[in-house]
Parts: sequence; structure tokens; C-alpha cells
Amino acid sequence: VLAGGFGGCGLVPQTILNLNSGGGGQIATGAYAASMVLFALVIAPLVGQISNPAIAGIMVQVSLETIQWQPTFDTVKGVFENKEGAIIRLGVLVITTLLCYYVDFAVGITTGVVLDLITQGKIGGMGRPEIEKI
Repeated sequence: VLAGGFGGCGLVPQTILNLNSGGGGQIATGAYAASMVLFALVIAPLVGQISNPAIAGIMVQVSLETIQWQPTFDTVKGVFENKEGAIIRLGVLVITTLLCYYVDFAVGITTGVVLDLITQGKIGGMGRPEIEKI
């Protein structure tokens, strides 16, 4: 961000890669921070020589690796099988996708998380009422 880049672009896949590789502690966080400083201050001129189509290809590949495909397929399948709440989950997914594409990634993700929490009844009390156990 300080050098004119888009700050969130590399953070999401890097965090996922870090967590999937077993790095969630202080050492992994420190190593990531140190490598980001190294990239920003030392290796930036070399990275600047990589062509934009190559960078775009890498970004597309990383985004495809980041998407959780199975829950998405399960949501769509649930709509066709008339499962309870599947249409609402699909609606949240579509709204989130459209907002990410047409407005802004941060707005889309934030709205999607809030809508998901509302539909699950975790905020606002709009979810399914809990049945008391006797």
C-alpha cells in the first residue's frame, strides 16, 4: 500500500498458504512480516520487471486455489434438492459475488459476512428460533 500497490491482494492467499502449511504462530507471523519488508524494499525493482500478464496469470491461479469449491457446489445442489435455507445461502453467495465484482472486494466480503451472520441468527435475531430442550 505504501509503495502504491493493492495491500490486500497478496495477503489472503499468503495467509491461507501459511495456515495450511502449519504456520500460525509468532515465528510464522514474524517471518511473513520480514519477507514482506524484504520484498517491498529490496526485491521490488526485480519484481517490477515481471510482465503484467504473468502477474495476472499468477493472481488468477491463486484465486482459483483459494476458492472453496465444495461448499459452493453443495449450496447450489441444496437449492435443487429443496434443502431448508439453501436458497438464502445461495442468495448471500450471489450478493457477495456481485458486490465484490461491481463495487469493491472489501464491501462484498463484509456484506457477505454480515448477511451470513444475520441469516444464521447470530446477530439481529433473524435466524431459526431455537427449540428449548426439556
